Amino acid sequence: MYLYSVPAASEEEFQQLVLTPGKRIGLDMSRGFILSDEPLAPPFLVEGRERETVELCAGRPPLPVVAHYPARGKGGPRVGASTAPRGVIWLDPLGIFHKGREWRVATSCKTKPPLMGWERVTVDAVAEVLKHMSYWYWIFWPRGIRVDPRGSQLWAEGTALLAKRKGKMKYIVKGVEENNGVFKVVDEDALIADMRSAASADELMHMFIAGASAAGKTTLVKSIISGQRYVVVDITPKGEYAASLGPTVEGGINFSSFTVEERVQLLTLAFAATLGKEDASFSPVQFGALRRFGAVPLRNLLTTIAGAPDLPQLSKQVMIEKLASLCAHVDTEYNCTPHPLLAKQVDVKPPAVVRVSVEDPFLQAVIVHGILMRLLKTPQPEPTFVVIDEYHRVAAKVENIEDPAEKVIRMGRHGNWHMIISTQSPLELKTAVISIIPTQVYFQLHGEAARLAGNILNVDPAVVSSLGPGQWLAVVRSGPGKPAWHRRSP
Repeated sequence: MYLYSVPAASEEEFQQLVLTPGKRIGLDMSRGFILSDEPLAPPFLVEGRERETVELCAGRPPLPVVAHYPARGKGGPRVGASTAPRGVIWLDPLGIFHKGREWRVATSCKTKPPLMGWERVTVDAVAEVLKHMSYWYWIFWPRGIRVDPRGSQLWAEGTALLAKRKGKMKYIVKGVEENNGVFKVVDEDALIADMRSAASADELMHMFIAGASAAGKTTLVKSIISGQRYVVVDITPKGEYAASLGPTVEGGINFSSFTVEERVQLLTLAFAATLGKEDASFSPVQFGALRRFGAVPLRNLLTTIAGAPDLPQLSKQVMIEKLASLCAHVDTEYNCTPHPLLAKQVDVKPPAVVRVSVEDPFLQAVIVHGILMRLLKTPQPEPTFVVIDEYHRVAAKVENIEDPAEKVIRMGRHGNWHMIISTQSPLELKTAVISIIPTQVYFQLHGEAARLAGNILNVDPAVVSSLGPGQWLAVVRSGPGKPAWHRRSP
């Protein structure tokens, strides 16, 4: 029995794809597979093979599948309770003479069509079944994401090759033999394993990953960057990346080595990251004041601000309170002893983890953005992932201020840097940032965050809220104007 995914992006597309194969198929509502005894061509994407019948539900599913006789001769087909997500619903078109107008349907607890219990129904009844099932259509998306230079087209070509048994392919794949440019399948399992879940770094480009605490975001990030070039800026409270990846260095920047303009930008970003979206306590007057003091050494910065004759007292208090985070010690005259991590330049070469363990959010934001500014000035010879987990801790929350990560996302793949930003608080980020990231992955979320994810994924928010540990839904776009490639957790 072949196991397939359906890459449907809407309820209508799901119904259309399931009705078109012209062969008997089963909809495995327990695991989200399409089952078929014969190979199916794209858009169905092969996920695996099962040699033996598998038990998919306890007891016998409710029958009938469809009560297609309308009450008192009125109304359309009535769908039975078996459309609940368990067991298998089998669909079988009745021959070429019926031209798809009549079908047989049945239910089973096994990955094997039943001998008894088939019903003869109209295509309208089948469409009604699929309409009710389409609430769960997301479980039929292709499964998993792994970085493969051959890209997601490999999956479609491999599936077509399996259906035809031989043909031409653009890529070298396992499980096939080549003869004069024609590939022939010799090992189905090896072919399927080689092509499943493939996506190139260019297709993933930049990624946004959101989900509740302990949902599995870090595990997914680690699986994606495994075996790739990467730099992880680890600001997680427990150092989750530093503990399992390597080599690890302690993050720091030489603040004085930045230009005046860069220093102003770093301080501005730190203010913008530590304010709420609606926080008006730091006004354009104060942002402008930072430019006046950009050339002042850090040790004299607080003293200079305190003595500025034309700066309102409230602005002075707000600025000094924030900027004091950059000092290991401040005396009564506002003289600042810079924090040791602001005099330490880190040399980072992929693969590496940069651990930023400081807890103060203002200082953390300065260090993280400083590291990113240095990294992103160095073009890479091949695609390299730069990862920031808990991104909401350092992201600019003021709409008209752009941080280095956002700049890279907007500019594209210049320098071969590919951003992966992860957060459990997507509502704390600017909407403009989320909207420009082509690949987005969502674990379990609730409330407004679930509605945000549902709008992007084109699923009901309840689907996002009902995801279990380790389960996620994703939409992959390789660039603006490119079609979405929907994925889900394995």
